[in-house]
Amino acid sequence: MTTWANRFIAELQARNPKLDLADPYHWNQQLEDAFVARVCDERKRVKSGSYDTYALDLSRARGSFVVGRES
Repeated sequence: MTTWANRFIAELQARNPKLDLADPYHWNQQLEDAFVARVCDERKRVKSGSYDTYALDLSRARGSFVVGRES
């Protein structure tokens, strides 16, 4: 996942050169959605036919993840 994340963030950075994506304050919902879509697409490609539904039901709304809280 780390190599994917690094690659996808570099792609987003190239498309958004005025933003410093190493700084979390430069991220917005549109960038987060693009990142998640890229991860989903890559996972589907890698799984090639055996794609499962792992974590697809997780909320992607900003602020929905709280460390230590069970869903």
